[in-house]
Amino acid sequence: MLKEHGSGSTWVQLLLAALLLGGCKAPDAGLTEPIPAWASESIAYRLVIDRFANGDASNDSPIHDVDPAANFLGGDLQGLQAKIESGFFTDLGVNLLIISSPVSGPDTGGMRSDGHQGANIEGGWPVETAEVDGRYGSPGDLASVIEAAHLRGIRVVLEYEARHVHESAPVFNAHPDWFTPAKILGDEIPWDGDEAERGWIAPYLPAFDFSKVSPLAWSVEAAVDWVAATDADGVLLLDTKVLSSDWINAFHERFPRPSDRDILVLGDFFSGSYTDLLSKIDPDGGGLDGVIDYSARASIVSGILTGDSELSIVADSLESAAGMSGGVLLNTVSGPQFGRGIHFAETPPLWPSAWDSGGLNAWSSLPAISDEEAAYERLGLAYALAFAMPGIPVVFYGDEIGLHGGGNPDNLKSMPSDVPDAPAAKLRELVVDMANLRSSHPALREGSIEVLLAEGDALSLRLWTSDETLFLVLNRGDGSEEAGGLPAGSLIDLLGSGSYTGPTLTIPPRTVRILYLAD
Repeated sequence: MLKEHGSGSTWVQLLLAALLLGGCKAPDAGLTEPIPAWASESIAYRLVIDRFANGDASNDSPIHDVDPAANFLGGDLQGLQAKIESGFFTDLGVNLLIISSPVSGPDTGGMRSDGHQGANIEGGWPVETAEVDGRYGSPGDLASVIEAAHLRGIRVVLEYEARHVHESAPVFNAHPDWFTPAKILGDEIPWDGDEAERGWIAPYLPAFDFSKVSPLAWSVEAAVDWVAATDADGVLLLDTKVLSSDWINAFHERFPRPSDRDILVLGDFFSGSYTDLLSKIDPDGGGLDGVIDYSARASIVSGILTGDSELSIVADSLESAAGMSGGVLLNTVSGPQFGRGIHFAETPPLWPSAWDSGGLNAWSSLPAISDEEAAYERLGLAYALAFAMPGIPVVFYGDEIGLHGGGNPDNLKSMPSDVPDAPAAKLRELVVDMANLRSSHPALREGSIEVLLAEGDALSLRLWTSDETLFLVLNRGDGSEEAGGLPAGSLIDLLGSGSYTGPTLTIPPRTVRILYLAD
């Protein structure tokens, strides 16, 4: 049962003592395994509760004077549970849900960085850290969601905001000295500066001062209590770029391995630098188990969706990801920070740069449902690559059908209740096929990668383990391409297109093949 925690708990006393006597380390819990074994077998689906499914209209409660696009639309835990029980995620091949934070938030709106009033639809404005927001349901509803998922072999990771609370949070009003002075990130403090961890993301989101023992202990205890009470399988920590490593270490060491409950500790670290992304990954030492790989995402978007980069850039990104050890990367094409992937894939792309947030199309000049078949095919190629990379592939809700949308909040449309007609249905079919192949072929989830060809519009990869070798061949172009570098002999496509003869084969426009060499 979810409960409030207090500064007098045994753990807080132990943590206070450990921090005072020995620096920033929590009591030694003895991390002995790098990451949970199930992580490498995961296929994830990331969703925003409010925008996914409305199962109980009685708890719908939009905020006064907030634009509907950035307001609560009624999605809740009951609706999510119904989707789980209907087989929606099982049919997609998904076995890991990443869910926006259901922690209780404010009953007021706040000024967004784009000058519009918004509500806490993504869950990053916590008020009561031990309570479920009534707009989503009750603690019992959250428990039922996780139980329903577990019964179907689906694990659940909850997004969690640790570095700040909303100004209406009781902890801020009771202990204002636990928080840093009000200086706004990007305005008074640079995002990449030495003081970034002390900055406020918004004027109403005070940041904890984790250089002090008491707020660090309190916040860690809050997160530990939350995970323990919800029976979640892990957390995705938000705003990790500006979250103290002291906090991450102290939290992670509360969950020793191996145990009967191996928690996955992930970070949403918004950076295009592999050096930055890897800087907080240290499973053995109590750091993050993994992060969302925004660098690889940019390579895939520019190399496959917009065609703005040479395929050698994509190849370099794939080899970098395959060469990483000691952690896990989450591979995706879209996310809350960007306009929808389908519009990067259109001709011409709505946003030529992979890093474009789509902000010019967030409130006006909103993109419509794409009617370009080629865009859906390119988006399918991008996800095929994400499913063939080591780590955890992550489908952002609605991408499997090419959901349209500009910048945030237009990219957070409510999930359609039905699968649209082709070509969206064809895109979904490819996502399902890739998920099923990844589940049954170790070479697609944990194999080594060798780039055989990255020339023109053709990309050929060798993916292998000690027991299996596969070949991924794709053509991003609008005309047929010759793809070479393959072995001589009969090659069978696991996606069902037929058999081919190597070492060179002709690939139709905007298609992918997953091949194996017949005996």
